[in-house]
Amino acid sequence: SRWADHLPWEEWHHAALISEVEPLTIIEAVGPNSESQWADPTEVLFKDSVGFGKAKDTAKIVWLKPLFPTPIREIASWKILRSKRKILTEEEARNRIVDYARRQVNEEYGIKVTKWSERKWYCSLLVYKSFSRTITGMSLEKYDDIRAGFFVTPEDLLKSGRTEEYSNWIYA
Repeated sequence: SRWADHLPWEEWHHAALISEVEPLTIIEAVGPNSESQWADPTEVLFKDSVGFGKAKDTAKIVWLKPLFPTPIREIASWKILRSKRKILTEEEARNRIVDYARRQVNEEYGIKVTKWSERKWYCSLLVYKSFSRTITGMSLEKYDDIRAGFFVTPEDLLKSGRTEEYSNWIYA
């Protein structure tokens, strides 16, 4: 996507969810890019990714890991108290997150949708919803600054209190 081209406080262009580590595979939804290719949500090897692996204008990639609440609880009916919701292991939580993202593969790409939409997908919305719709208390955005609003951007994911940088790649 081109968040940084349209929103002056944004520095990041793309977000994706790692679905497999070996071989490195991601689920992404891609907007305009240097290859002039668009992609609806798709699961792809990282090296073949339109948003990362094949993008000619990538300068830096930051890898984030989720900071899960303790205990990790499933999303359940609003009628069920948080304290009564099923407790998940970290592996179960990660599997649910990836399963949610996989269910969106081949859905339509769209940048002009709000964070409440589940009909069209852009990169950071796909990541955001994969967490917030599967794990209680895993909203990946802050509500105390200018970024809080109708959309979820890659910068929101980076600045979230629920993520932490664990690695990065800088391209020369």
